[in-house]
Amino acid sequence: MEYIRNKLFKKLSPTKSMPDRTSDVNQDEKPEDTDGSPPLKKPKLKPVKLPVNIPTSIDDQTFLDQTKQYFVGTYTVMVAPLLPPKLVHQVRPINDLYVETLMEQMQKHLDTSHPLLGFTDADINTFKPDRVNSYNIYIVGGNHRRTALQRLLENTKDKKFQEVQVRIYAG
Repeated sequence: MEYIRNKLFKKLSPTKSMPDRTSDVNQDEKPEDTDGSPPLKKPKLKPVKLPVNIPTSIDDQTFLDQTKQYFVGTYTVMVAPLLPPKLVHQVRPINDLYVETLMEQMQKHLDTSHPLLGFTDADINTFKPDRVNSYNIYIVGGNHRRTALQRLLENTKDKKFQEVQVRIYAG
């Protein structure tokens, strides 16, 4: 692992290898000067005071209870207009190699047992299920599947790739 880390970061620090993060290091000790360069200085950070009423952690049950109020339902929606998440909600970028693998699997057997997870910026109080395809739906769970389905639909025009189940949250 250290070899790979050193290879990846060689351009960043050609004369020093990356320290092993798993080893116990006494933070009070000064690092040995092995290449003649001065030791790096740590920036001094000021502690941040949080107001008393802001929770610093949330348990799983509280999170689930809070999100349930925004759930509007699971709907069959058109694949083509589904949107990727906004950058701040993106978990990871799309891996095209994985999308190609999914596309091959979907052409052989389309598994629709797991709905995508999406949200819309429509207001929860005015959300209308009969207009679900008119809303912007940002997929935050299942983006590789969304991308594979959209590419398959575009490439094959096969109707079996036109629709997908999405669990939608509004707010």
